[in-house]
Amino acid sequence: VIGKNIVSYVFEGDRDMITARLKTLCKKDYSYMEYRYVNKGGDICWVRSSTSAILKDGFLMGGTGTLTDITARKRTEEEIMDLTSNLEVKIVERTSELALTNAYLLIEIEERKRVEELLLKSEKSYRSVVENVNEIIFRTDAEGLWQFLNKSWEEMTGFTVEESLGKLFIDYVHPDDRTRNRELFEPLISRKTEYCRHEVRYLTKSGGFRWIEVFARLDVNEHNEITGTFGTLQDITERKEIEAGLEKTSTDLAAIKIIADQVSEFAEDIINTVREPLLVLDKDLRVVKASRSFYDFFKVTSAETIGVRIYELGNHQWDIPKLRELLETILPEQVTFDNYEVEHDFSTIGKRNMLLNARNIQQGLGKEQIILLAIEDITERKHTENLLEQTRINYETFFNTIDDLLWVLDENGNIIHTNNAVNTRLEFTVDELYKQSVLLAHPPGRREEVWRIVGEILSGTSEFCGVPVETKSGKQIPVETKVKPGFWNGEPVIFGVSKDVSKINLSEEKFSKAFRSNSALMAISGYENGLFMDVNDSFLKTLGYLRDEIIGMPSHEIHLFVNPESRNEIIEKLNLNISFREKEIEVKTKSGAILVGLFSADSIYINDQQCLLTVMIDITDRKLAEEELEKARIEAENANLAKSEFLSRMSHELRTPMNSILGFAQLMEMSEISPAHRKGVNHILKSGKHLLDLINEVLDISRIEAGMISLSIEPVKLHNVILEMLDIVQSQALHRNQKIELIPSPSDQLFVLADNQRLKQVLLNLFSNALKYNHESGSVQVKTELRQSGSAAKPMIRISVIDTGLGIKPEEIDKIFLPFERIGAEKTKTEGTGLGLNVVKKLIEVMDGKVGVNSIPGVGSTFWIELEQAKYREFIDVSAILEPKQEMAEDLKSGTILYFEDNNSNIELVDEILGIHRPNVHLFTSISGKNAVELAKDIKPDLILLDLDLPDIHGREVFINLQADSGTKSIPVVIISADAMTHQIRKMLKAGAQDYL
Repeated sequence: VIGKNIVSYVFEGDRDMITARLKTLCKKDYSYMEYRYVNKGGDICWVRSSTSAILKDGFLMGGTGTLTDITARKRTEEEIMDLTSNLEVKIVERTSELALTNAYLLIEIEERKRVEELLLKSEKSYRSVVENVNEIIFRTDAEGLWQFLNKSWEEMTGFTVEESLGKLFIDYVHPDDRTRNRELFEPLISRKTEYCRHEVRYLTKSGGFRWIEVFARLDVNEHNEITGTFGTLQDITERKEIEAGLEKTSTDLAAIKIIADQVSEFAEDIINTVREPLLVLDKDLRVVKASRSFYDFFKVTSAETIGVRIYELGNHQWDIPKLRELLETILPEQVTFDNYEVEHDFSTIGKRNMLLNARNIQQGLGKEQIILLAIEDITERKHTENLLEQTRINYETFFNTIDDLLWVLDENGNIIHTNNAVNTRLEFTVDELYKQSVLLAHPPGRREEVWRIVGEILSGTSEFCGVPVETKSGKQIPVETKVKPGFWNGEPVIFGVSKDVSKINLSEEKFSKAFRSNSALMAISGYENGLFMDVNDSFLKTLGYLRDEIIGMPSHEIHLFVNPESRNEIIEKLNLNISFREKEIEVKTKSGAILVGLFSADSIYINDQQCLLTVMIDITDRKLAEEELEKARIEAENANLAKSEFLSRMSHELRTPMNSILGFAQLMEMSEISPAHRKGVNHILKSGKHLLDLINEVLDISRIEAGMISLSIEPVKLHNVILEMLDIVQSQALHRNQKIELIPSPSDQLFVLADNQRLKQVLLNLFSNALKYNHESGSVQVKTELRQSGSAAKPMIRISVIDTGLGIKPEEIDKIFLPFERIGAEKTKTEGTGLGLNVVKKLIEVMDGKVGVNSIPGVGSTFWIELEQAKYREFIDVSAILEPKQEMAEDLKSGTILYFEDNNSNIELVDEILGIHRPNVHLFTSISGKNAVELAKDIKPDLILLDLDLPDIHGREVFINLQADSGTKSIPVVIISADAMTHQIRKMLKAGAQDYL
């Protein structure tokens, strides 16, 4: 409905009247009227409207007000009117009784008008909507604790807002209604409904209760989490009482239709529905009728009341002169008096405050006048008002007698209220501080720090602010300030308490409790003489002493510290204002056992005597555990070292015979042999190559899983690496009439972060697989692309190898990277180890990359890897800038080679290779490395070939000796070894070896 015209919701027959009344609103300041609304379901309901004008410079800006549903009352009036029209004849005969009934209705209307006029007066006093309504506006947190209540709460229940905030709302619900109240709230809390509306009884401070209509909605935060509830509480006690009376009246109405003579009883029943005591007086001020509530309240009978002058009623001590003057004044004409407040001492009910309202009623033509006198007991209300006033006075007294500095700040940190201590201690007047920033009371250089810490306290990350306050004259007062949000006069504020800590002394009682019960070893000793003044139970229990053995003794006499200078070091640091916290110091128990303690120490004063407070946490067990952990770490490192040595040995032992097998087989393949022998040699080469691949892949996997693989991550240009690997597999492609090519793309000119050698190994494996598992005349394409995953993610480059092979079934995709899985090998009869793709996956992952495959059976497969793009760096093609050299014919090269090797097969292999392909090169060999330097000086070789696994000393030591001698340092050395461990290769190349084969 927000933003819609209010008239559009009014019943069509009442719209002209509403429009006319609203136009006159600015002339009357307020408007009161009753009219009909049409609700969303199309039903017509009656409302009572009370509207106040919002004026600015005499112009109407808008209005505020209340709507009260009076449909039930209107329907009752209509029923009464119908009944009246049906009983006109009887009612004429009973004019006086009906006049009395009408008089009651007039009293009710006048009372309602009186209440509404009071509301209008209240509306003029308050400009906020919250203070304009009679309903209680509330808010609770998620636990059901009151967080906000307006002043209507105090009027309705008698409890003050201050004493109610922070307490559970359910505690104020009548005990008999609490279970039902929870049940009524359950659909709202479970979000089955948007709001809930129900009626329950709320307790009052006087011990009674009031009927309350509750309207509530959920309060949620930006994450749609429930943070509490908010809504209104409306006092419907009078309505409940009237409804109860109307129920009885409805029963009587049926009887009246049959027996018209009972109209007088009906009128009396109407009187008896009034909650306040009501009297009907004749012109002589005698009681003609009295309501049941009158008898119940004043504890008198009908015989003691009817026919008795009000002055003499029940021997009550009325203010007779004043009451007579008031009552007799209204007799001559039809006038009233309202809200005459008197205090009487009644014999039956004691001293009470009463509010009297009277009206002169003309019963009809020729009839005598009567007076209706309504009596309202306002004793509890007066008592509450007195308590509130006394509470206000007490609050002001309490607020201004506290020595701490008390602040009330608005949300911007401006001062809106302080106690006397602020003005007295800081030398500012109230006017000088009002509406000024609280930062005015702090040192100028630290004001930003104050505002930051206050924000941290309100957010829960700090407990207090230790910045001092500053007086008007510039004197600083050390304080600890705590702040908390709250409400002041209905507005959100920040409450602050600044506690002067300059005079705070050590609380001996609190310190003693903390000292005795602490699990850490605590001791107090003389600062200079070191005599123990007190120790706690943990100290005695852990070190095994009795109290009498410690008190009065210095630490050095009981040999407490393993290092006697430990205490002197503590004192020296404290004298230099250096904090002493959590330092490891060894102490000795009474039995001589050594403990490791984590020591902290402070200088304190007890009765003006400087003392040393030490706190020790026993970490002996923790130190033992750390030593065990260190021992386990060393054992693990030794185990890793042993595993590394094992892998190195395995590599050497397996490759050494393979070197001879493959080497001699290759020489045989190059020579003139018979076709049958050549077929056998081909089998040897093929099987040997297969075995060598298996050895390489097993060792690679072992190194990766052991975390021993050594990588050199650097920018690598894709284009060069891809072309180099394509060149290697070209012969394999030509053999089967296959085509393999790189699709040109700007991304293949980019750099990736990778280990250059391992990237080549990965690409060579993928290219070889794409050709091996492809059909003859098939094709393979290599494509690169730059992939951006978002602003926060690092750009990646994908390299895809696309083949036209058999493809892979979807159910076999997950197996493709597992070791020894050779998907599709049975169809191509291609030999392999089943380890290649597993090595690819592990190598890419240790280079922080990704690997994957997409495949369509019968169409082909795409294997891809992704690596992080490296920043561009200048790439230099060395081969392009070097001067071409005139190379001599390979077979005409001459020179001398010195070969250190203890394996005869390898020696013979190298000798035969040189004999066939380098006949002019002379080979000298030695199985010992100890005489390497002398031998090299004698022979003066052009090249030294060096095996690492020599029988006397390691080849690395031989190399170091050669490099250390000026006569052999310039001779190039090439390592030939079966030790293919990466770290070994890099170590030798870094040391200066020309190459590692």
